[in-house]
Amino acid sequence: MEHLDSNIIFLILFVVISGVKWLSEKIKKSGDEPHEISESLEDVYEEFREEIRQRQTTIQQPAPHREPVPPPLPQAPPQPALEPHPVQVYVPPVVTKPKLSADEQAA
Repeated sequence: MEHLDSNIIFLILFVVISGVKWLSEKIKKSGDEPHEISESLEDVYEEFREEIRQRQTTIQQPAPHREPVPPPLPQAPPQPALEPHPVQVYVPPVVTKPKLSADEQAA
């Protein structure tokens, strides 16, 4: 158990020392180049300011506001010319009452 504890402590110390070394190298590198970075940032900043100035001084006509137009409806295919059919008139059948014979009438 003591062997595991010493390994964990060694690992933690190694990570901390590596982190401090990496951080110190990063600080040294950033200390060498701040003028180049700031100069390029100043140039970019000035270019943006000039572009904004040009946009503000140029008068642009606003686009007329138009309502969106829906797409046109699809055209229906032309209907073929139909020949007129003869009109069929419904004729109700004539109902005739059956005539009773004399014997049926007597009954």
